[in-house]
Amino acid sequence: NIRQPKQSRDSDDDTNGMKALISTLLVLCLSIHLAVAQSSDPHQDEEPVCDSDASSPSPLRIAVIGAGPAGLFLCHALDKLMKYREGTASGHKKKIQVTAFEKSSHPGGLWQDSASNNNNDDDNGGFTIYDNLWTNGPSFQHEFYDYTYKEHFGGPVDVYFPRKKVLDYILARVQQNTTDFFDRYIKFDTEVMHVEFNDADQLFNVTVKDLLTGAVTFGYYEKCVWAAGTEGIPYMPTDLKEDLEEYGFEGRVTHSSDMANFEEDVRGKRILLIGGGLSAEDLALQAIKSGVDKVFVAARGKFGAPISMTTAWPDNKVQVFLGWQLAAITEDGQALVIESVKFDGEDSYAPDEIYEDIFLDDIDTIICCTGYDANMDMLEESLQKGTSIDLEFEDIASPTLPEDWSMEENCMTSRLGEIEPWWWDLVYESGYNNPMVYRGVLISNPNMMFLSSLGSETPLFSIDVLAHLFAGYIYGTVDLPTETEMQKANLERFQHMMHNPFSRIFADGAYSEAIEEWLATVNSKERLKAADEAATTSAYCFDLYYLHKAMVDANYPLRLVGPKGLTCP
Repeated sequence: NIRQPKQSRDSDDDTNGMKALISTLLVLCLSIHLAVAQSSDPHQDEEPVCDSDASSPSPLRIAVIGAGPAGLFLCHALDKLMKYREGTASGHKKKIQVTAFEKSSHPGGLWQDSASNNNNDDDNGGFTIYDNLWTNGPSFQHEFYDYTYKEHFGGPVDVYFPRKKVLDYILARVQQNTTDFFDRYIKFDTEVMHVEFNDADQLFNVTVKDLLTGAVTFGYYEKCVWAAGTEGIPYMPTDLKEDLEEYGFEGRVTHSSDMANFEEDVRGKRILLIGGGLSAEDLALQAIKSGVDKVFVAARGKFGAPISMTTAWPDNKVQVFLGWQLAAITEDGQALVIESVKFDGEDSYAPDEIYEDIFLDDIDTIICCTGYDANMDMLEESLQKGTSIDLEFEDIASPTLPEDWSMEENCMTSRLGEIEPWWWDLVYESGYNNPMVYRGVLISNPNMMFLSSLGSETPLFSIDVLAHLFAGYIYGTVDLPTETEMQKANLERFQHMMHNPFSRIFADGAYSEAIEEWLATVNSKERLKAADEAATTSAYCFDLYYLHKAMVDANYPLRLVGPKGLTCP
């Protein structure tokens, strides 16, 4: 007697005109009425107060949502650029007012410790990464040109950093030459409630709430930069959790971001981790250190799942099932059932009846390492095109390939042979090839930008590069391409990335089918070898290529690629 829960997923000047603009702003400040949604708010019957000064010509106003690494890096890049331009005799100078709104009381976003992040609680949807997290990437991948490790730490550093060291380094960097950095640029304890764009005035109306007083205000900005982090909301398969509880599962079900009771959740217990990403690998090791009895990992992906890179575990306490998902629970609630699945070529998985179901007895804790969603709820719908999570492509033409296109030889060529693409059914791989966004700039409204990682293996570093590019766009020292140029560049990037096995598997159903068929014929050792080769050659090389292009266009003071260019193996 098995009851079936619902399936879940895993895993960017005319005097009259000026008078008209000022009049419009004053009228809007007096007439706009916005209701505050929370009935417990003592200010719920008050109108939001206009926070814009329309009595004199304003500087270029920039609203930044979030003061995690992305928001801090953008403010830092603009601060450096403004100081540099003010100190030069030549070149145009522009007055810019930057305001970053941060919901918590401290800078750093997810990198804060849980004690400091006092306003990021479950009531308003925030969270922090667990305090004892260490970086997965080596330290040299996030050292910055204008503040070296030697300057900060005074000497050599370890290969991997604990969370607190990374945060301390980031905060010290932005304050190095601007000691009042946070007072100048950041409004803490302030939540952005709503952002809308007025086409007539070409201004953003940004409504914010002071979390200490409850006061609601709004202001007008020429540009808006979303920097709230792609990991803003933990994705929790709520249907699965509810079904498990309904069917009698008495253990704890939680998300990988909720580590407040981790020791209690795992010590001496049998646990199941759902998902095969880096957090699953990290928490499996943390559980062993905390005295877990047994760790099971069920991950739907087979090819390239990060947890597959670990071939041996301390004390043999970890058993990994690649290509499996949680499917059911026995009627008595004592055993979980996992089933074999296969990728169906449409970013989803279907049951694969090749293998019999596996029963996992006496599971005490289920931890969903199922990733995150970007929190863009504060943006009006027309501005939410920068998300790669829920983007709908129905009104977007399918990408095309040249008639004579063929995939360049790569580490999978000898294993798969030449695979003819599904020419009629190619799709944008939304994570790195969002057709509505060009390098974080919303093509339909270039005044709206989304600052996050470029998809690089060096996330913090690539965010800093993109922050410098945005600063150039905002200040005018870097020309922004036209809409046609941005669309053309996106298509060329898609065509280029189709040579990368990791990207093509999501864009071309024919290739994903070929990968699935090959995976069914080889052992785990060969899978691991292929995934490692693909990650360290094709995928990493493509990331470096596009990161380098952004560095050149942003006039970033550092280069990763020499004058001879980059050759991908």
